[in-house]
Amino acid sequence: MAEKFDFNTIQKQMPYKVPDSFFDELERDIATRIDLGKNRKTRNFAWRFVMRAVTATAAAAAVIAMIVNVSSVSTPGTGPGMTVEQAFAELSVSDQEYLLDVYQDVTYISNQL
Repeated sequence: MAEKFDFNTIQKQMPYKVPDSFFDELERDIATRIDLGKNRKTRNFAWRFVMRAVTATAAAAAVIAMIVNVSSVSTPGTGPGMTVEQAFAELSVSDQEYLLDVYQDVTYISNQL
């Protein structure tokens, strides 16, 4: 390229032409897409509302099922009317000895205070 490009030789016109009705059609297309967007938002809101309701119902059912399951599980001889002596009698011999050793130390310390 021996010659340098001269910007002064370029004409100051746009090389592209737009059809006469282009902007009118563009405005109509945008308006129809915006209307579709509103319908989509309404559908998305309804879908999210339904999914949240289903999720909340499932969570409530799971909590109720857990409460029913936990309250129905009980070992024989246990319950709110069980005394300390009955609970102690159901422990193994080694557990009973351990508790006696620990609590004898506690009562000895509390008597000295």
